[in-house]
Parts: sequence; C-alpha cells; structure tokens
Amino acid sequence: SSLKTVSSLTALTTIGNSAFESCAALKTFDFEAPLLTIGSRAFYGCISLVTIELPDSLTTIGNYAFRGCSALRELNTGNGLTAIPAGAFQACEKLYILTIGSSVETIGERAFVSCSSLRSLEIPSSVHSIFPKAIGYHYYETAGGQVDGTYAGYNDFVLHIRALSPSVAENYAAENHFDFTSLGTVEQNGGQINETVSWTIDVPNGVLMITGSDAMADYPTFAYTPWTLYRDYILSVVIGNGITTVGDNAFEGCDKLADVSLPLSLLRIGDYAFAGTAIVNVTIPTGVTEIGNGAFDKAFALYTVSLPHTLESIGEYAFRGPNTVRSMYVPASVAFIGANAIGFNANNTAISTFIIKGIKGSAAETYALQSGLTFREDGFIEIKDIASGASVTVLGKDSDHFTLSFARLGSTLEPEVLLASNEYALLYRLTLLKGEETVTPEGTITIRLPIPDNVNPLSVRLFAYDESGKFSELPFTVTDGAFLFYCQTLGRFVITNADLTTLYTVSVNHRYTDGTIASPSSVCHATAGASYRFTALSLDGFAPDRSSLTGTVSDQDVVLTFTYAQSSLDTPSDSTSESQPSDTTEIPGEDDPKILFIVLIILLSLALIAAVLFLLYLNQRKKNRGQEVSGARRPGITDKFADTIVVPDAPTQEIDIQSLFADEPEEDTDAIVNELRKKNAPTPPRKPRRKP
Repeated sequence: SSLKTVSSLTALTTIGNSAFESCAALKTFDFEAPLLTIGSRAFYGCISLVTIELPDSLTTIGNYAFRGCSALRELNTGNGLTAIPAGAFQACEKLYILTIGSSVETIGERAFVSCSSLRSLEIPSSVHSIFPKAIGYHYYETAGGQVDGTYAGYNDFVLHIRALSPSVAENYAAENHFDFTSLGTVEQNGGQINETVSWTIDVPNGVLMITGSDAMADYPTFAYTPWTLYRDYILSVVIGNGITTVGDNAFEGCDKLADVSLPLSLLRIGDYAFAGTAIVNVTIPTGVTEIGNGAFDKAFALYTVSLPHTLESIGEYAFRGPNTVRSMYVPASVAFIGANAIGFNANNTAISTFIIKGIKGSAAETYALQSGLTFREDGFIEIKDIASGASVTVLGKDSDHFTLSFARLGSTLEPEVLLASNEYALLYRLTLLKGEETVTPEGTITIRLPIPDNVNPLSVRLFAYDESGKFSELPFTVTDGAFLFYCQTLGRFVITNADLTTLYTVSVNHRYTDGTIASPSSVCHATAGASYRFTALSLDGFAPDRSSLTGTVSDQDVVLTFTYAQSSLDTPSDSTSESQPSDTTEIPGEDDPKILFIVLIILLSLALIAAVLFLLYLNQRKKNRGQEVSGARRPGITDKFADTIVVPDAPTQEIDIQSLFADEPEEDTDAIVNELRKKNAPTPPRKPRRKP
C-alpha cells in the first residue's frame, strides 16, 4: 500500500490480473516497451496515478484495468492497442486529456463512463465500433455493484466530439445529441471483406464497389458491415464480375441507394441484402438461382423487376412492398416461391391489382392462386428480321404484333473507344417495335445473331453496350451459324476480339497559359495498345503550343493538355492610358513588323510602275519629234526612230536605224533621206535576149 513509483521495467512483457489493484499510493508507473499485455483490474483503484502513457508495444488490456483511478488527469493509449475493453477507464473522474491511438478499432461497454471531467475528445477514423453510452454518461450501479445499472447524461455540459466525416464517431455524436466538429472528409476508404473480396467507396460520388472473386460475407445486420459508416453516402453499388453472392443484410436500410449493378458471375442474393433501399429498377442477371428472404423487402422505390430463366427459388417477403411494382413475370424454372414474396404490402395484405405472369401449370400459377392474386398466362414468341437472319425470343401474347429492327452501326467504336491496330469491333443495334413505338419486353430475351463473315466465333467476345457507355460481357453459345445469348434488355451489342472489360481513359484538356479552361475537355476510352492523335483547336486570337498530340495507350489512363497563348497579331496596344483616353484613332497592327514589310513592298512596286511609265512617256515624245522633222510618210520609208526599213522590189534588208543614230549629233534630215533613196533605187529591168 506504500508503493509510490515503479520504473526501469525494460524486460517486462505482461502485467497480470489485479497486479497493482488498490495500490492507493502508487503515483508513477513507467509503462515501457516491450510490454504487451495488462491484465484485468491490474490498476483498479490506484487513486494516486496522475498520468498514464501506454507504449506502442502494448496490444491488450483487460476489463476494468484502470477503473477508479480517480486522480488520473492525462491518458495516452499508444498506437498498438486495438480495443479499449469494458470499464477500462470507468470512474476516472479527473480525466480531461485523452489521446486515443490510431490503432484503436473498438471502444467497449462503459469504457469511459463516469469520467465527468472529460468534456472534449478526438476519436480517430480507425474506430469502427463504439458501445452505446460508452462515453459521455454517468453510470449508476445498482445495490451490490451489479452491472445492470442506469445511465444519465451530465447536467452541466454536453460532450464535444471531434472526428472525420463520415465516421462512427460522427454517428455516435448524432445518436446521443452530442456536439460534433468535423476534422475533414474521408474521400475514399476500403478494405478486405475476406481473403478474396475487397471493398472501396468513393465518397464524393457515392459509389461503393465490391471486387474480387467468390462469395461476400453474410452480416447479422447492416451495422456489422465494414461500410456501415457510409450508409447515408451510398448512392450506387457496383458488384464486380467474379463475385458469386451478395451477403445477407449487405446493404439493408441504405435508403439513398438507387442503383445497383449485378455481375454475370452472381449465383445468390442474400437475405435482406437490398431491403429498404431506393432501387428503382432491378435486373437479376442470368445465372442467379436463388433470391433470399426479404432480399428487396420494402424497397420503396422499386418499379420494375426482371427475373432470369435460371432462377429456381424466391424467398418469403423477397419483393414485399411498399413499392410500385404491379406485375411480374416469374419464369417456369422457379420451383419455390415463399410466403408473401410477391404482390403483398408491408402489412402482408395482397395487392388486388397485382398480376403474376407465367407459364400455365408452373409454380407461378400455383402461388398466384394460393395468394389470391391474378394470374395471366404468357408464353414466348420468336420475332425475326428476315434480311439479316437475326431474331429475338420474347415474352408476351401480344408480341406477335412486334417487329424487329436490326442495324449494323459499323466496324469501329470510335470516337468513343479507341482500339489497337490488331483489334476490331462490330457494332449492332436491335430494337423491338410495335408500330412506330419502341417496346421493352418483360423477362429474359433470347437473341440469335448470325456470325459475320470472316469472324472466328472461337476468338471473339460479345458485349452489351448501353447508352451510358458501359460494356457488359455476355456469355454465348454457337449454334447453326449464329451466336445465341440471353439478356434482359435490347439495344447495342458488340462482337470484338478486344477486351472491353479493361479500358483506359484518355482525357484531352484545353487551357490558356494562366491555367484557365479554354474549351471543355473531351474524354474517350481506349484498350491497351491503341494509338491516338488529337489536334489542337482553332481559337481566335490564340495559338496552341503544338498542332497535335499523338501516342499509344499503355496500361494506364492518359491525360493530354493543349496550352493556348495569345497570338502576337492580337497584342493590344498600350500607347493609350485607361485614365486618359486618346483621341487618335488606332491603326490595327501598326506596330506589327509583318504588316510594315507588306506596306514597304507595295510602295516599292508602285515606284517601279511609275518609273516604267515615265520611260514610255519619254520614248513616245522622241517619236513625235521625229515625225515633225521628216514630214509626211512615203511608202517604204520611216523616220529615224523606226526599228526597220523595208525597201520595195528588192531583197528584203533590215537596217537598225536606232544604231545608226546612236550617240551621234543631230544632222540634216533631208540629206540623209536623199542619200538613202540613191542607195535603194530599184534596178532597171533587163531586156530579154532573143534566141538565134
């Protein structure tokens, strides 16, 4: 009872049960590594302990380990402890500084009750379970110290909790009406469900993804799921191919969950898996054999349900209301339908207007008759497109009024999807029409699609391609020269040798030099090995940093960016001040060297033309002077400016008069003309000689 200090325990790994219980004088205890375990009630009633700092090596403490340490003011649990057990720090009345380590996952029953000085604390995001009323309450035990006492809130303060959002701590604060301060948003989280299945959540977009292979775990209630914190954030669920079951209660009560994507690998939907959700339309994929009890019970927004021809069992309350479903086709493959599974309200009364559709003599007819529901016999009919040879087999007696529209849309998926050079994709659209109106048949649709020329059916894959751009692979068989496969809706289908389940995003951004958006980004998808080429935009007044971007997609997303800088042709003049506007009219581009060069060329051209015209003028003037000197022209004679003189009745001679007079002084023109006459006078004709 007189022990006050314990230290230098460098080799201690375990402190046993009640080891220091009721050591009232113990004030200091050095908890050092490699300490691993502290037993139950080990420091129970150590009323003088003031500070406890547990080492990171510590992994386990027992129930009530530090209960009744009434002088304890400061506590750090360390970063090795995973659970704070029942009553561990109960009745530590002066505790006001509490640091919970990032390794702690659970806070047990009454862990911090009757800690009346603990008015504010931070709870790490690692904590995924807090026992009801474990923190922020006073606990009154009954006579004899029984554990079934009563809880009461504190009258003089309201507990303030700080934590990330969303978190168990946030939920705990809300449930108990405590003050809460968010330390930020958990944007993404995830983990393992079991050895082969994992989960991730994208909080901003509200998308929860389950990936891996084999079965999901079953849960007693939704509160036991690892994503329980995110109930109010889950808007859609995507279950990846390879998952074979949706676990019991996996998404029960997620009342904002409106959309679910189920894989072709799925075999079973667990009990109450989607109960209480906001799902509107659900298509159970081909391959599912069992829908568990209450699987879609009270899914209040449910409107349409499509069941596959592989389904064998529908559990009780599976599709019980409230919902807006008013008819359902039940395939002949279904052998068991549980009580109140279809066509009943939440109070288990039959909906008088509900219609069960199916094959006469099937379990569906028996269920309808036993439940007081209307049964309508419906069969299947094949509808063909004669030209292509394609056909669909659909449910409905009035389907003989339907026609099938078949169209081949092309041999590529561009620009939405880029393929590698050795890949191809044949795109088709199948639409069912009643007159001019497109109709959506109920139940499973059987499609027969002729094998295209030059296509090896053993080396291709078949995909449904919905309007949102999502590809879903469809299993098929080959019979009589055609692909035979099943689906729940008609639309676009792709025959390809490419893997469209693994696509990479190619984003093209257009930005100005200051980082602002020049034009909205464009996005497409591509397979590994696909080549791309994107050209820059033409933006008035701006020039791109490059004309095009080319490359090849590897095994990751691609982000491309064109940067646009202001063109020099549009550089604004700064000769005018904003505060003193100029009266001088600006000449667009007057400082541009290109424009100045063009103006100079024009001026030089004009000067050259003027010089030529002036020379022509001088030449004409000389001609006029020559005519004035020589007088009237005579046949065969021209003035001194003529280029050629032709002498009649003589061999033609060309005399360059210009050269005769070049650089000579001006002479008597008449003398020159007379001299020329003598030289060029015609020779008298000879007299003919007489023959002897």
